Amino acid sequence: MKLQHKKNSILREKANAYIITVFDKQSTIHKSFKEIDKKINNKITKLLKDNKLKTSVGSISEFPVSGELNADYLFVVSLGEKKQFNIDVLRTQTANVFRKIDSMKLNSVAFSLEEIMGSTNKKNEAYQAVSEGVFLSQYSFKKHKTKIVNKDTSIKDISIHVSGEKNSNLIQKMLERGKIFATSANLTKDLANEPANYMTPTKLAETALEIADSHGLDCQIINKAAAKELGMGSYLSVAAGSNQEPKFIILKYSHKSAKNKPVALIGKGITFDTGGISLKPSAGMDEMKGDMSGAATVLGVMNAIGQLKPKINVVGIAPCTENMPGGKATKPGDVVYAMDGQSIEVLNTDAEGRLVLADAISYAVKEKCSAIVDIATLTGAMMISLGSVRTGVFANNDVLFEKINKASQKSNEPIWRMPLDDAYGKMIISNVADIKNVGDREAGSITAAKFLEKFVGKTPWAHMDIAGVMTIKQSKGEWTKGMSGNPVRTLIHMICDY
Repeated sequence: MKLQHKKNSILREKANAYIITVFDKQSTIHKSFKEIDKKINNKITKLLKDNKLKTSVGSISEFPVSGELNADYLFVVSLGEKKQFNIDVLRTQTANVFRKIDSMKLNSVAFSLEEIMGSTNKKNEAYQAVSEGVFLSQYSFKKHKTKIVNKDTSIKDISIHVSGEKNSNLIQKMLERGKIFATSANLTKDLANEPANYMTPTKLAETALEIADSHGLDCQIINKAAAKELGMGSYLSVAAGSNQEPKFIILKYSHKSAKNKPVALIGKGITFDTGGISLKPSAGMDEMKGDMSGAATVLGVMNAIGQLKPKINVVGIAPCTENMPGGKATKPGDVVYAMDGQSIEVLNTDAEGRLVLADAISYAVKEKCSAIVDIATLTGAMMISLGSVRTGVFANNDVLFEKINKASQKSNEPIWRMPLDDAYGKMIISNVADIKNVGDREAGSITAAKFLEKFVGKTPWAHMDIAGVMTIKQSKGEWTKGMSGNPVRTLIHMICDY
């Protein structure tokens, strides 16, 4: 899709679809739309005056206008009440109308933002939100559908129109920025939606190398032998039952003017999770192809960072492996040693995410990273706590948490801070090793976070448990059914604003 700002009036643009916006309880249309309305016999004005035009938030009205305008259809998109208008509404409604346009197999769209730009003091954010809404809404995963010939969106050309805006270069920059945010989230969705027989640790490593080559990042892949030399016994204990070679991915972005030690983003990369010897029930196990969503998130974020070039040093780390049963698999009751020397009693091999993260965090600490944020589909307990609405965030540092919190508000990917009381740490003290990888049934997501905290030392750290938000059950707005890509845009914002 080509998305560009044009200085000319929307009426001069020939397109399959025109889009204009209205607010709820609006009795008149914006002056720039009056010419459009005049050409269609004042249809919109009449409907507004008679309260017959749907203007509640979420409403989209469609009018055939072929022969009256340079378009086949006019879409009137409601943004709800003006006093409650925000960037999230704009992103969602943009996504909704573009979903509708794509379903009608229309190819070209002209979108007037006159009403919106006169109603917000966050114009740059608004342009970015429109772009995000467009590109997020057109995501689909159809590569294995053999009967579908055209697997891409029908929409090819989109023009954005705002009269009187002189800085076309800045507008185009914000549109491109939104595209980078959205397509990077879509990359994460592609990786997480891919079946596990295709998305192996090796394939993830190849993807990381492609990202590095495309955007000038440094990439290092630590194989099984090298991981063993580094003492990554915790990580390798998870890989023991699989025939797939584990890959420990390191992607580095450096900015010449940045003076900070790198911020580490660490993503759990279990490309398929059977539970190991502590085997999961078969029902729903197919979704465990998405247990590498943390790693996919890191790759998506690094893909964006490589294009946006923020003035900060960042390292993305993704410990990738399968978790499989087998003759060489780790058994409940085994003791393994992490990279930092701590001993771990493995009571449940289905609590494997924390084992691979332990060595990844230890690696980041050894590299003297200035802060660590790990992202993982870690616990079913988080799904019970917060459902599919919010990501649970644990943090040992208020400043770091607030950076994530502000970023999540920009992206509309909600989070909630969870507790890290010392009392929870006592639940993972082992009788035979330093710590055990699970506590009792109580506070499962918190004890998992306390386990990770054991490897952090004094480094500012946050843990994002994305188990509840991993999937989307129904396509709506900017969200498409399948793997969610949450919290890619949050983390891009966090790094860019750091």
